Amino acid sequence: MKNSTANILIVDDNVDNLNVLAGMLAEQNYKVRRAINGAIALRAIKASIPDLILLDIILPDMTGYDICTQLKQHPTTRDIPVIFISSLNDTEDKVKAFAVGGVDYVSKPFEMAEVCARIRNQLEIQFAKAEIESLNAALEQRVQERTAELTAVTVTLEKQIQERQNAEQALRHSESRFRAMIENASDLILLLDPQGIVHYSSPSVERNLGYFPTDLHGQSLVNLLHPQDQSNVTQLLAEVLATPSKVAVPLEIRWQHQEGHWCTLEAIAQQFSDTTGFSGIVVNARDMTERQKMEAMQRALEQEQELSELKLRFFSMASHEFRTPLSVILMAAQILESSESQTLDTKQQRNIERIHTSAQYLKKMLADILDIARLEAQHREFNPRPVCVKTMCDRILDTQQTSHGGLPRIRCAYTGLSTETALDPDLFQSILNNLLANALKYSAPEQWVQVKLRQDLDQLELIIIDQGIGIPKANQPQLFEAFHRGDNVGEIEGSGLGLAIVKKCVDLHGGNLSFVSKTSGTTFTVRLPIQTNLHQADPLFSQTVA
Repeated sequence: MKNSTANILIVDDNVDNLNVLAGMLAEQNYKVRRAINGAIALRAIKASIPDLILLDIILPDMTGYDICTQLKQHPTTRDIPVIFISSLNDTEDKVKAFAVGGVDYVSKPFEMAEVCARIRNQLEIQFAKAEIESLNAALEQRVQERTAELTAVTVTLEKQIQERQNAEQALRHSESRFRAMIENASDLILLLDPQGIVHYSSPSVERNLGYFPTDLHGQSLVNLLHPQDQSNVTQLLAEVLATPSKVAVPLEIRWQHQEGHWCTLEAIAQQFSDTTGFSGIVVNARDMTERQKMEAMQRALEQEQELSELKLRFFSMASHEFRTPLSVILMAAQILESSESQTLDTKQQRNIERIHTSAQYLKKMLADILDIARLEAQHREFNPRPVCVKTMCDRILDTQQTSHGGLPRIRCAYTGLSTETALDPDLFQSILNNLLANALKYSAPEQWVQVKLRQDLDQLELIIIDQGIGIPKANQPQLFEAFHRGDNVGEIEGSGLGLAIVKKCVDLHGGNLSFVSKTSGTTFTVRLPIQTNLHQADPLFSQTVA
């Protein structure tokens, strides 16, 4: 199988991407097959094993991660190289792609030349593996034949000499191939004499460290390393010379790149000798700098997740412990208001109202704290379903109007709303409730608040405009952080959690939140993508958003 005639399967639900990739690869003389979802892809792979798969991560019926995991679990498909092509560009997405067995990752939008180069590189690796396996099998067969020939008493001396010459020629060819493999290996290979002087370095030293092989010849390996590693490496090299030749000693060294930064290499060293009489040490090293960075990032992500889980447990416990006494306080205040209002003077009634208002405020703040903790710990699921947005908005607006004195302060306008719109109703209610409550709270009683709701084909736009105190410019960069409030709020009560909750809810929708604020008021704009072809209780559209 030559690279130019390789069979490539492209899996992408975006028909434009599929056609562009297929056309480009066909021009390169590759045999191309296409699949627009996971089920079609798995059937195509079962029917005919491809030489390479270009796999999108986000598909309509399953993720590219799931497909790759299934392939790697089956002996007939686990060696197929999988290159992920996706618009997801976070480090976490790339780490997961490699973790499930991907060999490479190309971010969208992609460069055609880059995609071709990565495909060609993976196919060349597969071709080299196949050739090595073929050579090993041929060599094993040859050894068996040679053994049989040597043990056969009927073989003549002339035939033995001829066979020996043939074997020597095959060995020379094998050595030539072995040298070619060493010269093209990604790992760094060094040959040192017993004093640690470099006698050979593979060409990969240029790719890994930026040096030409000739730059290192004749230099002491120890002097090329980080000063803090030199003493330890000297002892380890002495240990290698004192260790039996087949035993490898692990090393971890820091080598300065030709550009100046330090690279961390993991290596093994063991005794080496060849037929020319050279005797010394062979070192095989691999750059682990990027892997260390990825491992550190993974550890940081795990620690952050643990902290979020701990915070959620604490807030859940605190909320549970506070709810009972707060409910008792609220009930007692309500009883006092209703049963003794005739015997209480104005001051006593005002104090009871303060108790009731403060308890309600504490109860709301506990609920907000628990909500933000759940959102930050990613315990909140995104569950879109068909709902009547107008009915839901009318109910929320009526409740907000009543809770702020019942005066007509809200003007609303609806444009293009469908009978049913697919979104998460709980998240949307949280968005509208918090934004509207803030607009009313930070505006004077006589000032109007405008609510505009407009629906396009694939987007729902919510705009809330107030004429309140505005947001100081110095406070705007931290506006969506938990417990952050503007410097100009004065005596107006608030926890600083509402906008943080709104931001998390918009992010779960995959939407966009923006605002414009002046001293004469603030405008918040929320844009939420609308799920299409969504049916009630369809499990394919109930997913946890990370």
